[in-house]
Amino acid sequence: MYQIFINNKPLYIVSSNTELKSISKANAHFLLKIGSKGKHFLGAVNALRQNLTDFVLWICKDENKDFGKLKRKFEYIEAAGGVVYNQNSELLCIKRLGFYDLPKGKIDAGETPTQAALREVEEECGISGLEITAALPATYHIYEQNDRWILKKTHWFAMRYTQNEALTPQATEDITEAFWIKKTKLPTLYKKMYPALVQLLTAL
Repeated sequence: MYQIFINNKPLYIVSSNTELKSISKANAHFLLKIGSKGKHFLGAVNALRQNLTDFVLWICKDENKDFGKLKRKFEYIEAAGGVVYNQNSELLCIKRLGFYDLPKGKIDAGETPTQAALREVEEECGISGLEITAALPATYHIYEQNDRWILKKTHWFAMRYTQNEALTPQATEDITEAFWIKKTKLPTLYKKMYPALVQLLTAL
């Protein structure tokens, strides 16, 4: 199953009845169901962009094949970031353009996702000595930037931080805050956090 966020609402690409049942139960409003014909690809995206539906179910025989078709219709980029906890079991968060976020950024040419994730956390928060402990599920979203429509895949990695450096938000990336927060306080940020990140964090 693929879950792609558009305007903070999900497009599910599914090929399993089991997955379909779980999604239907998890969402109160089932407003639009489409097949995998080419003419429906951008229609599904536009339905979410224009707030015509709460989510879209894209039912197909081969979810990887259909995701590939969708990917070819957009500029596709990959990014990487970290879900970083310190010795006090506090999560590293940033605030960017008014939203709470996790440190992440585009993968540079020649970099692996793990290398990019470590670099981005270091650059955006001003810390070093990070250790990757596990790979986490990737997130996907579609957005418009400078008249271009982009489909972005973000690779996420759990990280451990054992140093005691002062956090320094990277102002050139529009980051105004970098801070540690206890797990119990995380829900206070969710209203100003992207749904894909809320889902990622609540599943941990």
